[in-house]
Amino acid sequence: MKKTILYAFMAICSMKASADGGMWFMQLMQEQHLADSLKKAGLKMKVKDLYSADGLSLKDCVGQFGGGCTAEVISPDGLILTNNHCGYSYIHAMSTLEKNYLKDGYFAKSRAEELPVPGLTFTFVLAVEDVTDKVIQRAEADSVDEYTRQSRSFLASVAKGMKTASPYNDKKGVEASIISFYGGNRFYMFYMQTYEDVRLVVNPPLNVAQFGGDGDNWVWPRHNPDFALFRVYADAEGQPAEYSTENMPLHRDRYLPISLKGYKEGDFAMVMGFPGRTSRYLSAAQLKTMMQCQYEPIVKAGEPILKLNREIMAESDSMRLALADDHMSLQNMVKNFGGAVEAVKKVGLVEQKYRTDAALTAYGKKIGNDDYATIVSRINEFNRAYADTLHDAVLYNMTMGSINLDKILAKASKGENYELNRRYIETLLPIWKGNCRLACNRNDTLLQQDFSEIYKNSIFRSNEAIENYIASPDTIALKNDVIYKIFHRGSPEFFKSLGTYSYKNTILSRIYQRGVMDMNGWTTPPDANFTQRLTYGHVKGYSPRDAVTYGYKTTLKGMFEKENPKDPDYEVNPTVRELYEAHNFGPYANAEGIMQTDFLTDNDITGGNSGSPVLNAKGELIGVAFDGNIESLSSDFQYNPRLQRCINADIRYVLWTIDTYGGSGYILKELDLRK
Repeated sequence: MKKTILYAFMAICSMKASADGGMWFMQLMQEQHLADSLKKAGLKMKVKDLYSADGLSLKDCVGQFGGGCTAEVISPDGLILTNNHCGYSYIHAMSTLEKNYLKDGYFAKSRAEELPVPGLTFTFVLAVEDVTDKVIQRAEADSVDEYTRQSRSFLASVAKGMKTASPYNDKKGVEASIISFYGGNRFYMFYMQTYEDVRLVVNPPLNVAQFGGDGDNWVWPRHNPDFALFRVYADAEGQPAEYSTENMPLHRDRYLPISLKGYKEGDFAMVMGFPGRTSRYLSAAQLKTMMQCQYEPIVKAGEPILKLNREIMAESDSMRLALADDHMSLQNMVKNFGGAVEAVKKVGLVEQKYRTDAALTAYGKKIGNDDYATIVSRINEFNRAYADTLHDAVLYNMTMGSINLDKILAKASKGENYELNRRYIETLLPIWKGNCRLACNRNDTLLQQDFSEIYKNSIFRSNEAIENYIASPDTIALKNDVIYKIFHRGSPEFFKSLGTYSYKNTILSRIYQRGVMDMNGWTTPPDANFTQRLTYGHVKGYSPRDAVTYGYKTTLKGMFEKENPKDPDYEVNPTVRELYEAHNFGPYANAEGIMQTDFLTDNDITGGNSGSPVLNAKGELIGVAFDGNIESLSSDFQYNPRLQRCINADIRYVLWTIDTYGGSGYILKELDLRK
């Protein structure tokens, strides 16, 4: 009993010690005493100028970029700054071999040269409202269970009714949505206004913006200015409108000022953005299941796919361009998930979660709450029952589920080359066969065959064979084709269990998270869910392991120290070389005349924070966040102040790239530059 009480005390202390690392929901600023913590950490601006629910503040400068990143307004004329990798897929879609804006970059020299970007949007938060009581009342009136009341369809129906009665109902481009917080224990309504005429202003060449490529991804030190500039356009009234030559740059009364003074180690730094997802209120069993049954199968299947992608991309410029976007997304996910699995092991995070589990069980018994006292054992039993099912579902989606032979036939009939699909099939089949658990029958005669032999007689053995089939279709022959049989069995039985898994996991997680929050007094921030958050910390280096220490900043010299002409990821851009050798850094060099490139802070970020502004104690922009370090990839499950670092592009490096390198100096006239 004494040991259980000790575990409970340690768990609660651990939560409070790491609180400053949170992704804070600013609507809870007063309840969680965030203003006091910010001032204590070094904030020098008025809190109301940082965040105000009623008036203009810095939170009005930061919005959602596209479908999953952050960007910030840096001029009164709607100029927004984000990451190059956030605009990557949009610019990829605009690019051709003749005009490759992805590889060669793009620098507008006037507003007339700013390019419309199809499908790209930018969204501002207009208002946020606590609607927990209203959601619960509606759920009770409709006899909705705990699972359904967190569903998108139910929350959308509640939001629709509330929007009708709001002052935002007739405003252009405004959507209302209700989002679950704290595992479904609280609910907030968000009124968001989306602009759909967004234009490309600056995108650095790939060998500048992404110098170091995958080798440097999630790694420090870094030397790339991962940024891009866009502009939001609106109609004559400043309201959202489809692209038109009549549209004007969106005017904003509040935008971020930019500091050219730089920073030093220990300086206050805060990041405001839209972190995508964290899972910091998992039990030990839930975390273990996530690592072993979700992350590991994705890495296991993803690495061979990436290897094949690289081989294909090396064969021609057209294939390199065609696969660039998908390849970048996959390699980021695989490296992230693989790093998370290793980091969780190294820091012993599952073992730490056991202590929280024990603390919650003891707390439940102490206050006489049977739900809290038994929830851990219920979650443990549930995860034992569903772990293999979840593993196979994830692995299947990465392998067998990614191949659709009917679509391949349809594409082949339009002249698409099938040989690439065959190479993917030959890569993916053995991964499924060798790693599936329950769903894969080891006595399956189809999967036991030699794949090279199977292909010899298959309709899918070559482009010519497919073309012959298309010319004279034979349905019976197709259904008897072994390759077709393997990939055309319908959804496996284990998928039918996923609905039950999701239902039970949602209900159990809500009880667990409510218990943990009751235990810690609701002093910790909610998990990230792609809503606007604030994290604060300081400029800071780190020591990841014995005898290794990393400084907090890098300079352009480091790019040339990494240079490797044999590796395209480490080829130095010729113009960058010319400017570096001439020491042509203009007003963007530091006090010693050196071009600083990137820097570290201990801000708490995750996916979705890409493109977020890094602000000093006065609320001035000093950088743009673009990555984290691989040693901290367990941070989605628990913030680690010793290891977690946010990697940022120095705003002076960004401006140098825009102005000195790219010649887009017209932009500088609209910026609030502070020396």
